[in-house]
Amino acid sequence: MPSAKNYDDDEAHEDNNFDGDERKTRVRHRHYFPTRLGGLCVNAKTGRKYHWRQGSFEEMRLYKVIDATAYYDKDGFRRKPGEPVNKDPLFLYYDSPQEYARHNKCELNQNLVEWWNARRVAAFPDGDFNRAAYYVWIANNPRWVPSKPTKESTGVSDEEW
Repeated sequence: MPSAKNYDDDEAHEDNNFDGDERKTRVRHRHYFPTRLGGLCVNAKTGRKYHWRQGSFEEMRLYKVIDATAYYDKDGFRRKPGEPVNKDPLFLYYDSPQEYARHNKCELNQNLVEWWNARRVAAFPDGDFNRAAYYVWIANNPRWVPSKPTKESTGVSDEEW
């Protein structure tokens, strides 16, 4: 069963339904909603605004990612070929590392997820930011650094590494 209608007079049909000034428009899909520098944090997946400003201690409630790939414009749309490159990094906020991983279809290191959760719990022990508790936790827990792959997992010797 054909999906297109066949007309006896195809040229007349084209003339009736096509105006020479019409242009095909392509719908662009937003990949994410970036946060403006110094503005209110925005959920990168849903576009919902949070009550916290970018750069504040309160933003530590959220999982923050910075996209510096220049694949997307300042509004989170994929750049078209020939469009100018976005030279500014995009700040992306998610409710959790799991939301980020689902949205971007990737896997995160479990140690990173545990470190982020522990830092959030230390910074907001009773729901409000506690500066003293946060600084104590930071002094006892250095920044998370990915571990170097072992020789067994990569099959590479120390000389090659």
